[in-house]
Amino acid sequence: MQELVKAISDDKLLQASWLITKKFSSVEDSFDLDSELALLSEKMSASVSGCNQDLKLQCQMFIDTFFSTLLFSIDTRLNYSSKTLLLNKVLSNRTGDPVSLSIVFCELAKQCGLQASGVNFPGCFLIRLESSPDSAIFIDPLTRRICSFQQLQVHYQSLFEQENISDMPEEALNPASSAEVVIKLLQELKTAFLYEDNLAQALEVIELLIFLCPEDPYERRDRGFLLQQLECTQMAKLDYQYFIHHCPTDPDAQFLKTQIQNWDSQIQQIWH
Repeated sequence: MQELVKAISDDKLLQASWLITKKFSSVEDSFDLDSELALLSEKMSASVSGCNQDLKLQCQMFIDTFFSTLLFSIDTRLNYSSKTLLLNKVLSNRTGDPVSLSIVFCELAKQCGLQASGVNFPGCFLIRLESSPDSAIFIDPLTRRICSFQQLQVHYQSLFEQENISDMPEEALNPASSAEVVIKLLQELKTAFLYEDNLAQALEVIELLIFLCPEDPYERRDRGFLLQQLECTQMAKLDYQYFIHHCPTDPDAQFLKTQIQNWDSQIQQIWH
């Protein structure tokens, strides 16, 4: 875990993602991350080399090569699959999810002298590619299309229309930190393992999330749920109580209070 923390603090997102992959996947001996990336980087560099220092054209060629030539994409048939989140599978299959594809995209962009980052935009994870010192291109990995500022603003407003938010704040399009991307990747991996009914690895992911975000009550709630499924009732109770204390108005809080009361009632019946 300390190695992962250091990679995050050093802003080495690819290394952090690779550490997660090795922890939760059996990486074949024949798979060499550096070699795989070198081959891809060579193709990407060739695509932008003839653009005569035109940064916007370089960005467009880079996007086209990544999605249309190398065929990196999101297969909606693989929703909630750990194969779309672990780097060895993503690179081998050229298939990922928005977060994992953004990690590969940004690393290749860096190797080509371009600046890219993930954006934890509400409702969808975006890729931000700097096209000039004062402007950026935003790509939706799901559709592989460039999103205009107006489209993003409409999407943002649609998500928060009940809160009467009329303008999208500038920070909504800010680059996500390495820590934010790693946490998002782990949360997606947690969901995938739960969907695959792999409770043991889902629990390992949550333990890692709690290590990185020790005060997040929602991760404690999720760990409680898993511990309950694994019949570790008393440990689940502690996590539920932590969640209830920190999120008393959350709709789950009342349900979990009832759950704890039922457990306590059953224990009292046993003793009497």
